[in-house]
Amino acid sequence: MLRIFKLARTWKRFEILIQTLGRTLVDIATFSILLFLFIVTFTLLGLELFANRAKFLDDMVDNVNGSSPRNNFDRFMNSFTTVFIVLTNDGISTIFYDYYRAVGAISAILFFISLVIIG
Repeated sequence: MLRIFKLARTWKRFEILIQTLGRTLVDIATFSILLFLFIVTFTLLGLELFANRAKFLDDMVDNVNGSSPRNNFDRFMNSFTTVFIVLTNDGISTIFYDYYRAVGAISAILFFISLVIIG
């Protein structure tokens, strides 16, 4: 690894590329912190709205005897992962449909649409 940086001193264009990469990482750091704060905010909002409210037994909502879906808002890490999955648009329809059935249309629609649009 150090040999690559030693090589950068001899190749001028490679040195410029390394410097540009370093400046880009500094610029991305600010955006990454903002994105992390946004994800944490929606994680906490999801915990408030949906924690332990979506439990299913034989494809019907049963909060007493049912089990939570794989992507849920029951704990902080599960909620954080679910928000990340929704932001990457990987399986958002299943997650949305589960919470649409469990808690109702208004809160599920407002939460997920604002998460996708703002995020």
